[in-house]
Formats: sequence, C-alpha cells, structure tokens
Amino acid sequence: MLHTFSRPLVMSSLCLLLSACSGGSDPGSSVDMADSPDMTMVNEGSGRCESDPIVHTETMIDTKTDPADLSFSAVTGFTVPAQLGQSETREIFTSSAAFERYFGTQAPSSIDFSKQWVFFYSAGNKSTDGFVPTVHRIRTVGDEVRVDTSLEAPSAACQVTTQVTRPVILAAFARPTLALCRSTYHHTATTRMCVPPEPGVQCSGKLTDSGIDEMMTTRPKASIPSESGFSPYASESVSLGLYKTEQYTRTCKDVGVCDAWANVPLTGDYYTGNASFYYSGSTKRLILITSIFGYQVNIGGGMFKNCFRYSKGMNDIHREASGDATVLLSLTESSGCYSGGATANGDTFRLGPVVGTFADHCFRLTQNKQTAIGVNSYKETLTIVSGTW
Repeated sequence: MLHTFSRPLVMSSLCLLLSACSGGSDPGSSVDMADSPDMTMVNEGSGRCESDPIVHTETMIDTKTDPADLSFSAVTGFTVPAQLGQSETREIFTSSAAFERYFGTQAPSSIDFSKQWVFFYSAGNKSTDGFVPTVHRIRTVGDEVRVDTSLEAPSAACQVTTQVTRPVILAAFARPTLALCRSTYHHTATTRMCVPPEPGVQCSGKLTDSGIDEMMTTRPKASIPSESGFSPYASESVSLGLYKTEQYTRTCKDVGVCDAWANVPLTGDYYTGNASFYYSGSTKRLILITSIFGYQVNIGGGMFKNCFRYSKGMNDIHREASGDATVLLSLTESSGCYSGGATANGDTFRLGPVVGTFADHCFRLTQNKQTAIGVNSYKETLTIVSGTW
C-alpha cells in the first residue's frame, strides 16, 4: 500500500550498521530494450533514470504539497548489499531487471514496476550511528522527477556509538506519466539537537530496609575525626568509602539547545573525602568529611602554631513511602589551631546546598547554577557530589 505523498519517509530501520569495505555504487548497467519499452534517448532500455549530476542544496525542508506529487512508501524487508551506497548515492529504477542488475537480487514482491518506480538513497558511510535519512517529496516538475531528501546528523550533545553505519532509504513511488525518465535531486542537511544527559554517576534505585541492614551489618565502622564536631555520631555510623566532587559546565543557546558538558578540573583538599551513614532509630543521616590537613602558622620570633583544616557536611536523609530518599546538605570548611589564638582560616570553602538522592549503593547530590550570558543564552555550572559502595 502506498503512503500519501505528504508524509515524510524516515527509514531508521534501514540504517545499516556495516563495516566499510571497498567498492561503491554500480557504475552502470547493460542495455536491455525489453526492460522498459517506454524509455527513449540516452537511457533507452537501461531501467535507470538519467539524473542531473548536481544535487541542489536547500536551506529548509520543503513541506508543501501539490497535485503533481507522487505517493510513495518505504520498501521494507530488503537488505542493501554492503558494497553499494558506501558513498552518497541516488538512483531511480523503472524496471525489475534494472533493479536486479544493480542490487544483484530480485526486487521484493511488494514492488509492482507496472505501477511503480523505486528510489534508492544512501547517505554514504558514517563514522557513528545517529544519522536519519528522510524522503520528503517525490513529484514531477516539467518532464523530470524531483526528489527532496534530508539527512539529520546528531549534534555534539547527542550520545552516539562509534561504528561505521550506512543510512539508506528504499522507496517505491507511483509511476509518473513520463515517456523519458529524467531526475533531479534536492537535499537539506539538518542537525538533531539533543539535551546532554547530566554527567556523573546516575544513582538509580531506592533506599530499602534490606539496603539499610546491609550497610549496617557489612560496612566498616566510620572513622570521624574528633575535631569535626561529628565525632558523637561515630559509634552509630558506618563508612561508605570515599565521596568525590566533580564540576561540569556547558553553554545553552536556548531551552534544549546546549553544548556538551565539559569537565572542570577541581584541585584542593576539599573535593574528596569520606562518606558515612548514620542510623539510629528512625534517624538516618549522610555525613561527608575530609581528612584533617595539618599545617603551621608562623607567629614570629621563630615560633609556629600547629593548625588544621577540613571540610564537613551532615544532614538527615528523608525516605518517602515510595522508597525514594533525598538529602540536602552543605559542605563547609572548618579550621583552627591547637593552642589558642584566632583561627588561621575562616569558612572560605562552601559548597551548598547540594540536594539529591540516596539509594542502597550510591548517592548523588547536585548543585546547578545558571548565569545569563545573553538573550536566551546562559552558562550552566553543575557540581556533583557522589559516592558508590
């Protein structure tokens, strides 16, 4: 059955994932007068259209309809041989013999060459997947068949697999009332804009009773420095291992039109540390704390003070009936000296609030800041604090 001519044809199911190999389109075919008795002049009997060698580039996809439009539909269940269409290829076949000579096999039984011609388009070999070819219109213009196609390419933000692919389309369309098959092609290149997924551990899952039991019975006891102020929680806390802090940036030109996330290297003592889970009765808390970093302050006269600094954060974990658990906390710096005097450092480091999920085997807390950089454009900074065990 033929689809209506106004419906674009997207053949993602025929985007073949094939390794590159030598060869290309069939450079020609033998002449057979019986193939197509209505063909005359330069393509007499070839069963393939004489085409304009120039593919006309369009800036916008033509979505109009006209009485001269020819209905078309996808040819399914046919595998294009690997050696064909490795470079950009467009062909129109007007007979079953021509089809068989080109593809090396019979045309599918669904094609009736007494009523239809067949258009073949290959975008050529691509280094990744994610390319989508489309036929938008097939119609007669004067004494020629005009075919409008497009190829959608994934933007840098789209997730793709690095492998050789060959996006192709095979379409059967209503046979026009032309004595001579001449064809012209128009093409539009488009880009699919993707919203980049947030980087870092995704931390899917729930906080379950069995997960809490597993943590409390199998995880080692937490080691919380006495200077942290969290030391009273040490006896009821278990270690979840190390947490880490990552930061990423991207620029967005509009909603859903963003560059890929770029990692921002973070340096300093504050961005990694130990994560602990405190559980007592109905109270559940996430504790994040770095190791104590010691240093000395020169107070003059050849004398020094021994000082320390660390970052810490703690807050309750709220578990909903669904099993989802959330936590919101801030990481702040604490510092001081062991023998009197003013502290050597104030609360110069602050990361917070960060909010996110806590599951049986991971947690992910984020802070997302947006800074306007123009009309409908902004810079986004994503900070992720996460841990897995």
